[in-house]
Amino acid sequence: MRIIRITYELGEQDKWGSTLNSSQKRFTFFVPGNDAWAQMRIEMPTEFKQLTMGMFPYHVHKILFRHLVVNRELRSTDLERLKGNSNGPWNFQGELLLEWEGIQARIIRPDVQAVNGVIHVIDRVMMKRRDLTKSGSPIGPYCSSFLLVILTFVQVAILF
Repeated sequence: MRIIRITYELGEQDKWGSTLNSSQKRFTFFVPGNDAWAQMRIEMPTEFKQLTMGMFPYHVHKILFRHLVVNRELRSTDLERLKGNSNGPWNFQGELLLEWEGIQARIIRPDVQAVNGVIHVIDRVMMKRRDLTKSGSPIGPYCSSFLLVILTFVQVAILF
């Protein structure tokens, strides 16, 4: 589906789609449409770039997983019955609105049947800037270089 191209591409970064391959589980996936990603690109350009550059698969996984309800296939009729009730981190509102931590998303294309669940295309990405915060400590290949520089300074300080 062209309307969810960006979500699909993000999911391919770390093979996140394999999460959905289980035929033993049912899923409800609130998929941000391309317009939702375009809005995020305007509101949070740095975060959008970080997500789409393929270097932060953990963050992509965490954000996409937030849009997923595992072991429940919730059709729009089920969501209608849940209006005003909290369902875990979600709060379903009138006219099929979702709310997560103060962010509201409207379902713009409900009930897209998938092999093992249902997809609802939404008009917002459920994420905040804090979702992409990183530790200030060095990691990966930079860690050993950083430690080498520190040890060099310690040795120089000891010599003098």
